[in-house]
Amino acid sequence: RASFYPVSAMDAHSYDGRARWIVAEKTLDLSIYHTMGITGASNLTYPPLLPLGLALGYWTGAPEGKPIDSFYFAALLLATFGILSRRLPRIGALLLTALVAAVPELWLHASLCLTNLPATAFLTAAFLPAADVLSAEFESKPGDRRGGWITAGLLLLFAAGIRADAVIPAAGLAILAAAVVWRRRSPAEAITAVLCLIGPAILATLGWQSWLHHTLGTGSGTVFRASPVPDPALVREVAAAFASLLPNPELTGWVMPVFVVGLAAGLAERKSGAATAVFRI
Repeated sequence: RASFYPVSAMDAHSYDGRARWIVAEKTLDLSIYHTMGITGASNLTYPPLLPLGLALGYWTGAPEGKPIDSFYFAALLLATFGILSRRLPRIGALLLTALVAAVPELWLHASLCLTNLPATAFLTAAFLPAADVLSAEFESKPGDRRGGWITAGLLLLFAAGIRADAVIPAAGLAILAAAVVWRRRSPAEAITAVLCLIGPAILATLGWQSWLHHTLGTGSGTVFRASPVPDPALVREVAAAFASLLPNPELTGWVMPVFVVGLAAGLAERKSGAATAVFRI
């Protein structure tokens, strides 16, 4: 029911406000906010895909744009099941997906109108075609891989269209793909895989930064805060935050303990093939 009430989360007001502005003025121009002395640390500088999704709800006459978060939640669960079912029996994949669906924090984000859930849904979906292509590489199956790389790259593009720092996991996936393809095929095909995976996300991020500079004279600070080489204080902050999530079932349910135990058991298994190793990564 919370999806149909007005936004209440502090950051969400900027996304919802931009969505209403897009519907009313039919433009992405943010110059109206310039008098506020906006800086790159503001949520108003986030990429426009989430506000555009919210605007779609308003365009169709809905009282709120938030119900679209329910679709992102469903997409995340479908992508999770798709990945798990690649290497697990269907019933096992279904049970683990149900475990993810029971995470309290996900239900909370499904009604908050924030960027975390939709970006995670797109990132998770991107790993579906990427995992298939990498498994095919390890199993030496013939065929053209570009379709899989392009599909994953487009999904990573959508993730970067919601959060600029999505280019970081996109870069990690591109590095993994390059290492596998370079060794098993050729440097040229490895470069093709990297360009397909991370090229669209980088172009989208650079394009949005240019737009911000043009309209507001600033850029999104989240890009630099999520730098691949952050300062030590930020590393400690992120590590402490992640460690606090592990024993907190009020946030993550039982997903994190089950994941840690399962990962440890999987890594201890000596009979795993190369494809299974890629799946675990």
